[in-house]
Amino acid sequence: MSIHSLLFIQLGIDILLCLLISFFCWQINRRGKHRSLDASGADIAELKKIMDESRKLSAEYIAALEEGRKNLKALAFSLDDRERRLKELLEQSEKLLAQDKASRQAIDNIADNDHYHHALKMIANGCTEQEVSERLGLTAGEVELINNLKRRRNQESP
Repeated sequence: MSIHSLLFIQLGIDILLCLLISFFCWQINRRGKHRSLDASGADIAELKKIMDESRKLSAEYIAALEEGRKNLKALAFSLDDRERRLKELLEQSEKLLAQDKASRQAIDNIADNDHYHHALKMIANGCTEQEVSERLGLTAGEVELINNLKRRRNQESP
């Protein structure tokens, strides 16, 4: 609900209160002809009481509307911030997907006999044997064998 519609509701309530007050005045005037002055004083006091209550209630209603507006504004700012963060995350994920796709294409372009050298490079770059196995399409045993041969070669050379 927008602020404009809430203001129209408030205006309608105010008009309704004016009509109600007019009705009470008409009733007081009509009864005043049949009652003494003392009785109309009680009616006027009652009318004043009703008017004071209506003022109090309308002030509370306006305060509640203002509080609601503030809450809606805070919620809108929060949603805008979350939307901005989601867009940033989407951009980052798209970049990562593009990088992953490029690396997978590079791996696919490597010839089968070149798997040995590429596996060694990936292991040297910190990839686990499982990651090397998945990316190069080798079995875990093949990757382990390549890694063990590399270690043995390093131990044998002074």
